[in-house]
Amino acid sequence: MNKRVSKLFSPRSNKEYHRTFFLLIINNLKSILCYSVSSVVSFDTLIFILKMFHSQEY
Repeated sequence: MNKRVSKLFSPRSNKEYHRTFFLLIINNLKSILCYSVSSVVSFDTLIFILKMFHSQEY
């Protein structure tokens, strides 16, 4: 049991833990960024379509 606990807190496993945590944060940020960009693009597209229809009325 003691060996298991010391292995858990060893520098190597600690480093791997931080690396995994860092990768999770990066992936989360990438998904948030992609979602934000897609929202902005779809919003711009909607405005473009509305302007197009508006200009055809006259």
